[in-house]
Formats: sequence, structure tokens, C-alpha cells
Amino acid sequence: MYKEVSIIITHYEDPFGLENLLKSIYKEGISYEVIVVDDCSKKNIKQLEQIKKRYYQVIWVENPQNIGAGLSRNVGLTNASKEWILFADSDDEFLPGFSKIISSSAISKNDLIYFPPKLSSEIVKQNDYRKKYVKLVNDFFAKKKYAELNLRTQFGIGHSKLIRRKLISDNRLHYENRMMFEDSLFNLQIGLLAKNVGVDRRSIYLINNNKESLSSSKNISYNKDYTEVMVERYLFERSHLTYNELKNLKATRINLCFHVLVTTKKISYVFMAIKTLFYKRKLY
Repeated sequence: MYKEVSIIITHYEDPFGLENLLKSIYKEGISYEVIVVDDCSKKNIKQLEQIKKRYYQVIWVENPQNIGAGLSRNVGLTNASKEWILFADSDDEFLPGFSKIISSSAISKNDLIYFPPKLSSEIVKQNDYRKKYVKLVNDFFAKKKYAELNLRTQFGIGHSKLIRRKLISDNRLHYENRMMFEDSLFNLQIGLLAKNVGVDRRSIYLINNNKESLSSSKNISYNKDYTEVMVERYLFERSHLTYNELKNLKATRINLCFHVLVTTKKISYVFMAIKTLFYKRKLY
């Protein structure tokens, strides 16, 4: 099965992290279709060129201009040819034995398989939001009520999950052009559109703590992107879930506005959410 996996890696000016990630893949001794999309890096070019020579079997794609992680993943998808997709960030790595885990998973009837990510020691010591992904998997095996729904809707990272490429192509899914929260809607969509999902207790992916990443700091587009994504998520959930499921997720306009206000701390973004809802509600 491992021969039918495309690993898509987005990279931007971190050749040292990228090489560690590639080492974690190829030390398994198995051939994968590995696609690295470089998002127009300008620094450490010499080191990057050396890595390209060492890992000549990788499919290297260079964006002519910087387009961000989300659109870079779309570029990777257009170059992928295998049945299954694994996403990875260049500052993370795969865990030893991950290839055997994905090969032994009962995936023939599933469109999507979740794995609990392992967190670096720096993350474990913090009150980090990424801890919730491990909890979602644990709750599933504990058979808590609505555990599968929560997993499908709240496992918002693209990595640490195996995705059938047909699920993406048949539903014409793609990552949005955003600097922040670019993967939130995409992962909600695959979660709710997958007919069958599988869950594996074993970890295949290590999330490292990169303090310089966009996800760890608020930039100028943070509030705008957050508000727009929350609206898109709300509309998609309303169109694909039952009343009881929506009630469990507290997917209401009031709750949406509350979260926007708490996160942005500006009433202007609440008005933006209401206005966007009015214009987009007919699209779903």
C-alpha cells in the first residue's frame, strides 16, 4: 500500500528542517512519491540546492512567487498521482515505523484515517491548542458521545491523517488563499464528506514547535481570516449536519458572533461576520 501514497510537503526557507523531514521518510527504506513545493524561498538557497541533489528522487516544484502554504498544497495535489495523500510541514517529521503503520491500517473501505500526532516536548510543556488532536482520538476510542462528529469537524490539521485522493478530486476540494487558517475549512470538508473514516491509535507524525511560524503569532490578516473562515465553516456545517449534530457543536449565529468577538476583540469583525453571512447564505 505504501507505494500508493503521495507525501506532499510545503517548504519555505527552512532547508535544515526539510532535510530532517526527508530523512525521517527515507530511512524507512521504502519508495514513496514525495513532492516538495518550495514557496519561492530567497534564503539558504545553497543549502536547499544541496538537499535537492541528495534527494534527487523527490519531485521538486518551485513556485514562481510566494503564494502561501494553502495554495502550495494545491500545487502539490496537482502533481500527486497516488491513491492516498499525506501532508507534511517542513518543520515537522514522521516517526520511526510510520510506513508500517499506514500499510497495516485497514483502509480499503475508508476515505480518511486519523492518527494521534505526537507533540514535541516544547509543546507538551505549554497549554498548546494542538493537544486537542490527541484528545479527539482518545475520545473516539473511549466511545464518548459525538466523538466521531467531533473528530470529523475539529481535527483541523492536514497532517497526521491519510486522505484518499479521490475524496478530494470528486468533491473538487482545495485549500483557500489565506495566510492564516488556510487549512481549517479544507479539513472540515474532508471530514464531513468522507463516507467512511478510520481511526488508528498509533502515531505516525511528530509536530515540532516552531515559534517563528505564522500559526504561533498574529499578523495583520489574522482577524479578517479568522472571521471569514468561521463564517464558511458555519455555513458548511449547517448544510451538511442534522439538527442534533448542530446542537452538539453549538453551531448557531449567536455562538459564531461570540467567538469572533472573543477572538478579535473588535465589534467591527462581528458586523463583518453578519454581513458575510447575509451574502453567502444562498451559496449553501
